[in-house]
Amino acid sequence: MAQVTVQLDFDKILTAIKQLPQAQKVQIWQSLDAELNRDEINREFARALEEIWTANAHFSETEVNADIKTAIRQVRAETTARRS
Repeated sequence: MAQVTVQLDFDKILTAIKQLPQAQKVQIWQSLDAELNRDEINREFARALEEIWTANAHFSETEVNADIKTAIRQVRAETTARRS
């Protein structure tokens, strides 16, 4: 029997998976989910949060809230402009 090797990059694999029926996507998810190390994922997430908090510790809550309000205004203005 002849052996064939096919090399696919991540994007091609993802595109193929997206075309599968829902039931097969669930089977893939269940198979991969069983392999996940939840403790390691939680540690990585906690590390990322700590880095964000440390990097932004010098900003006051007032400054953050002002930036959030400005960003919301900008997005709303852009959305309104696109609708016109």
